[in-house]
Amino acid sequence: MYELSGDVMGELDESELDGMELVGAARAARAAQHHPRRPKWRNRLAAGVPAPGYGVVNIPLRPQSDGGIFAPTAQFITFLARPQKPFRGERLLTTVRRSTGASGVIIFSSGVFVGTDLQQGSIGSFDIENYTKDAFGVRFVMVQAEPGVEITMDCSANPVVPADETVAAAIQIIGRYVH
Repeated sequence: MYELSGDVMGELDESELDGMELVGAARAARAAQHHPRRPKWRNRLAAGVPAPGYGVVNIPLRPQSDGGIFAPTAQFITFLARPQKPFRGERLLTTVRRSTGASGVIIFSSGVFVGTDLQQGSIGSFDIENYTKDAFGVRFVMVQAEPGVEITMDCSANPVVPADETVAAAIQIIGRYVH
């Protein structure tokens, strides 16, 4: 048995603890002094795991006319979304379906806009089918859209959709709600 010299309720000098087994809070405090903290790189998340504080979601861009179906009388359609939380898009996804006689029709977009900000390096049209579900290496980071700011894509058919034929398009953006 060991005798404690000094005040039991006060702080003890470390020399007084030599040979004694520590228990409780004193043991935990002493152990913390001898074990280094976890390295910063160990706090990183695994690839693909969302960090706390944001969610990965999709936002469909709704066609503003003709249900997203291009036809001889509908050659131009605007697709629109208004996020309800701060949103930053990262991946455009498109689906295009054609009737048999419209196989040569391409759906072009004049740009993706977040509010008035063009999300391209320069002005110009692009084939929306560059962003299908099987596309590789087409990720980008849009500017953040605050709640209610419109995200728009103006699309047009080229060449003109032949008589009695149709081309249907659906567009969505995958991104993060920023908390």
